[in-house]
Amino acid sequence: MQGISSKTFNFAGTENNKKFNSIEHNKDFDLNMYEAFYRNLDPQIGRFWQIDPKLESAEAWSSYVAMLNNPIRYPDPLGDSTIKPKWHPPMSSIQTNGNTINPFAPLIYQGYANVKGEAVRAQYNNEVAKLNPNDKQGRADLKEKARTNTPEPFKTMIEKSRPMSGERAKVNDPSFKGDATKTNFEVNETAKTTGALGKIFLGSAILQSTMTIATSENPVKETATEGTGWAGAMYLGGQFATFTAPAGPIASTLSGVVGSIIGFVAGKQGGEILLKGIQQSAGQAAKYSLPNLVPFSIRF
Repeated sequence: MQGISSKTFNFAGTENNKKFNSIEHNKDFDLNMYEAFYRNLDPQIGRFWQIDPKLESAEAWSSYVAMLNNPIRYPDPLGDSTIKPKWHPPMSSIQTNGNTINPFAPLIYQGYANVKGEAVRAQYNNEVAKLNPNDKQGRADLKEKARTNTPEPFKTMIEKSRPMSGERAKVNDPSFKGDATKTNFEVNETAKTTGALGKIFLGSAILQSTMTIATSENPVKETATEGTGWAGAMYLGGQFATFTAPAGPIASTLSGVVGSIIGFVAGKQGGEILLKGIQQSAGQAAKYSLPNLVPFSIRF
């Protein structure tokens, strides 16, 4: 592909040496290195030979690291500091107390509840289809199992419309002649619809978290705090939805949304505190490591 390479500009036999990250490529004495203004880059190991002249610009990284290990997103043509990108994810994240908050966090628990509800209903339908048509006891047992596994607010909604006590009463009712293998078509379709919405909710939140991690200056740290944020959203969203379920499906759903927001924020902040504690503990442990305790004169 010589027509689109740097050799196209080979005027009068002079090759364009401004190549990777716009840094001059030096092949003298077979060194094969890139000479930036402040440091030299070794392309074989992807590291600079000298320490970063601006250490404070990336304290979480090695002083020899190049382009924060992401040369496409963080160019460093001078060798002193990376250039932050000017693009942002499709949906901008919300910043609070230095943490990036997923704008889809309110939908995390509700998305999970929708998907879990559809999965529970599908499992119930599959198991019921294997029953004997006259097995009323087996049907009641499967229904109770499904009711137990159904997340809020759907569990309370179903219990109010069709109490489990009434389903149990049908077992000993000789007048009830229903087919144990049949299920409610409308309920099945509703479960599929809510499940599809739940997948959209979760997919949007996952995509936003992925973009947040990809555009972070410290992807490892952001991955950890996004994970604790999700855990918090799932836990508090479920707790809020369960606590307010007796007040009705609308109140339970809205409470789940509020719980997801609070849980995500608290989870990210908790993850931040946890990471700082681990770093401090590691630093203290390093101070008392064997090399630091042995006198310099007898160190290898």
